[in-house]
Amino acid sequence: MGIGTHEVADLQGFTDALAAYRPGDEVVLRYLRDGEARETTVRLGDRADRP
Repeated sequence: MGIGTHEVADLQGFTDALAAYRPGDEVVLRYLRDGEARETTVRLGDRADRP
């Protein structure tokens, strides 16, 4: 599973994948749900915009 062109197998992979993009970028998020591979497009936010 992964984010954009980056494979994510663990927390470090997730951190590395997010570091490759900027807030506002749209990336394909690939994940497993009930054993089925799925994907969706997401727009990354900025941590400063969180409530």
